[in-house]
Amino acid sequence: MSRLYKTLFLVLKRRPLGEADEILSLLSPQRGRFEAAVRGSRRSASPLVGRIEPFTELHGLFARGRSLAHLTQAEIHRARPGLNRDLDRLLSASYLVDLVGGASAPGEPCPELYGLLVQALDGLEIGPVPFLCRWVELRLADLLGYAPQLEVCALCGGRDPAWFSAPSGGTICRGCRCAESPEGTALSPPARAFLRHLRECRMESARRVRLPLQATREVERALQDHLQYHFPQSLRSREVLRSLSGTS
Repeated sequence: MSRLYKTLFLVLKRRPLGEADEILSLLSPQRGRFEAAVRGSRRSASPLVGRIEPFTELHGLFARGRSLAHLTQAEIHRARPGLNRDLDRLLSASYLVDLVGGASAPGEPCPELYGLLVQALDGLEIGPVPFLCRWVELRLADLLGYAPQLEVCALCGGRDPAWFSAPSGGTICRGCRCAESPEGTALSPPARAFLRHLRECRMESARRVRLPLQATREVERALQDHLQYHFPQSLRSREVLRSLSGTS
């Protein structure tokens, strides 16, 4: 087996290693999530300076190592400098790479998850997209096999669900909430209608949506409870985003 291989990848995060090196957290459609060491990348003379930034896509040449791959060459496929131009976009982009990157299995091909993430980052670079994070959360749940039931009560099939329960698998009616699932998030009619629309719409349609603040908060809580129940992970970026912007 050759010690060298090439792949397209997205930089999720970077952290220092020693005085001059770094370790990158990467996502590749062919190789899933993985880490790679980069020698000398923190020196100003390194040819990789300015290339291996978070949110950037690159074509890279890697050498296999005993524990980590080593990135030896990289050419930019798509840079996204616009994601660093304001705090809202930077926070949203950080949350999305944490969310989708964390959902990707190490070493497993993930072309659909990769495609979802780069589509979202491209849209976010153009400008703030209301409800972009919610749009990604719904599609991520679908790709991972636990899309929520949104049309009827997930427990009895009743046609007037007014609550959302992650353990129950989606929307539930008042009767089932009292009898089977006492926990849950109340959903107003605008929130229920928007969740159904969000599941079917294209990303660009999220730019034109206007939703009352209360319904916005209901949708956010329902989807994040659903993801946390089915795929538990602690994301600091999510907490920072919520504390600073309220909704995203």
